[in-house]
Amino acid sequence: MPNRFFGFISIGFIVLAFSYFYLGIRLIRPLKKSRLAKLILWGVLFSLILIQVLGHLSYRQVGWLGEVLHPFHLQWPAYGALGFWSCLFTVVILVDFLKVLKYLYLKVRVPSSKLQTHKRREFLKGGIYSVGVLSTGTLMTGVGIASAISDPTVKQVEIPLEGLPDAFRGFRIAQISDLHIGPTIKREYVERVVSITNELKADLIVVTGDMVDGKVLELSNEVEPLGRLQSPHGIYYVTGNHEYYWGAKEWIEKFKALGMVPLINEGVHIQRGDTQIYMGGVSDIGSRRFEGYGESDSFRAIEGAFDEEVKVLLAHQPRSCYGAKKAGFHFQISGHTHAGQTFPWSLLIYLFQPYVKGLNRHEGMWVYVNQGTGYWGPPLRLGVPSEITLFSLQRV
Repeated sequence: MPNRFFGFISIGFIVLAFSYFYLGIRLIRPLKKSRLAKLILWGVLFSLILIQVLGHLSYRQVGWLGEVLHPFHLQWPAYGALGFWSCLFTVVILVDFLKVLKYLYLKVRVPSSKLQTHKRREFLKGGIYSVGVLSTGTLMTGVGIASAISDPTVKQVEIPLEGLPDAFRGFRIAQISDLHIGPTIKREYVERVVSITNELKADLIVVTGDMVDGKVLELSNEVEPLGRLQSPHGIYYVTGNHEYYWGAKEWIEKFKALGMVPLINEGVHIQRGDTQIYMGGVSDIGSRRFEGYGESDSFRAIEGAFDEEVKVLLAHQPRSCYGAKKAGFHFQISGHTHAGQTFPWSLLIYLFQPYVKGLNRHEGMWVYVNQGTGYWGPPLRLGVPSEITLFSLQRV
């Protein structure tokens, strides 16, 4: 394994350990329990850290773990523990932040003698605090898992386009994005996605990257149902950043074998009757960071288009909109963000992408961001359901 990978794992472990230590201080220490009971609870916290680290290392097949454990054996416990930690830590930070605000308010507005009495009462509530936070975190985890493993919602979106040929009025494009087949998303879920998508009877299907989290050799059987996707005008695919983590060249060839047409900085004319529109695709905007892969290039993707044509771009990340607009595309179809997937990431994601979900207008160009057909990391979705998008092109 590269030194960079071990460095990343080490930093992640340190951050995780400190966050769990904070949880222990806030949730275990205030409890009126015996020393033995508290040691057992600390042991439970430590086991949650350990299962996450072992799960990640086994999936990466590091050292003896790669020989002893199947890469999938620990994934649900590991990612389930990560999801529980995420919910629990979020609740603790949120409650503690509110308590700090309350303390500051009382310090300013309440006499010191009464403030001491208030502090004693707060100390006596320590057990209630711990039980309340644990209950809330557990409930959030359960709701998040139930939402994550449910069938994706079909979102129908009309796209008004100037100059759209009459033959393409009502032309329907189905989008699948960010399926993340791998640690916890398996063949059964993929089959459900394929079934729902085929039932839409779209004129064309697009797949906008981050379809896998694993190697071709390990996931070949899991992705096989994608070969049953059907549409009269074809199935087109662009890479996401996660394909590059697991060997993009091998995955591009695999998806070609499953009947998809990769559009890697290139485009095609979609013919309907005597008229046509142009569909281009770019590699993920971060592809340049990986040795042996070129840059994402909207100008190369549009080279084959005619000036008067309506031009659609498939680009994994919304950030590609800047290059897409300059190149001359009219409509960009993206994914990547998962719309944050859970709170508070559903707020923080706005710091990293210009658009994070739904239909947006970028300097006269439409940009649609799919919330993800699957999920990444912990099997959680809170307030951000997964989706398959069905576009209907309309003439302005």
